[in-house]
Amino acid sequence: VPSELGQVYRSLDGGTTWFRMKNKIPEYALVRDITIQPATNDVVIATHGRGILILDDVTPMRKMTKQIAEKNVVLFPPAPVSLTMGNFGGGGFPGTGGWVAPNAPSIPPIKYYLKDRVNSGDVKMEVYDAQGKLVQSIPGTKRKGINFIDWNLKMKPPKIATGGTKIDFSGFLAPMVMPGEYTLKLKVGDSTYTSSIKLMHDAANKDFTLADRTAQYKAAMDVYKMHEQLAAVVDQISVKEKLIKDNLDKVTDSTLKHNMQAYSEELEKLRAECLATKQKSIFADEKRLREEITEVYAAIVGQEAAPSNLQLQRVTVLQQQVQTKEKSGQQIIKKWDDSVMDGLRKQGLIKPEPLKPGDKKPF
Repeated sequence: VPSELGQVYRSLDGGTTWFRMKNKIPEYALVRDITIQPATNDVVIATHGRGILILDDVTPMRKMTKQIAEKNVVLFPPAPVSLTMGNFGGGGFPGTGGWVAPNAPSIPPIKYYLKDRVNSGDVKMEVYDAQGKLVQSIPGTKRKGINFIDWNLKMKPPKIATGGTKIDFSGFLAPMVMPGEYTLKLKVGDSTYTSSIKLMHDAANKDFTLADRTAQYKAAMDVYKMHEQLAAVVDQISVKEKLIKDNLDKVTDSTLKHNMQAYSEELEKLRAECLATKQKSIFADEKRLREEITEVYAAIVGQEAAPSNLQLQRVTVLQQQVQTKEKSGQQIIKKWDDSVMDGLRKQGLIKPEPLKPGDKKPF
């Protein structure tokens, strides 16, 4: 119902009682007319002096009943969503003194209702695939009323090799998920509310077929796994190097100290081949294996197209290089680890390894 007092009201019981709809509507807007766009369920509000206001997709508000409003939490089932990286291009700057509203989100947000503000505990949305694997976890808002969670239709970014001197942006990039049915779990404190969302391939886009999407996803996941493989190699190196660094000055045996230094040098040489360890600037030209992987990964996950032949060739080459680093790490550890760890145990600097089932206690 419009009002010339700058307010819009909504009723859940056929007009017996009313509540004010805020929705960031400017104060003292002279609301003279309201209509609902039938295709998108947007509320269009005509005012005097404040222009045209649009509330995007008020489906939850239209479905709101007194019974729903009395529930503590309601997770509204989302409508099917087409997988896309965005339907709208960027706009130019408005003319002097003008202002243009942004487009509606190309990916509809997931909506839920809270009867009261959540004052204790966390609110988050977890997304699971058909196999029950956690795809994404997204923090939610706690305010009273209808809340929105934006999911970019992507999975969690990969674990990447860390400890270098440069930021690697692959830790913020993730492949878009494939079409299918996904389970939504809204967790409010200790309670969980479940729904589902259907993601669809846009068959109308002839420039990006389902076969293209499948090939792009496979290539992206191949590089995703490479990042995680390399991260495991670097993590193991970092753990060994820290152990050596923490104990090197405490060692009294000269042979053990020499072996520890040689072990650390070989590990550090391998680490410097895995990721940038010298140049601190992100613009510095120090490109190692992690940076090579990121270059291909960022290109593939950022395109709505099948991978090119060149990209596929680079994926194959990088897979071989990651396997080589894994083998090098294993060889270095096999060469030095037993003697160094045994020496540190004998000097009481690290605890003896726990006995495995079937092992005999030492006399």
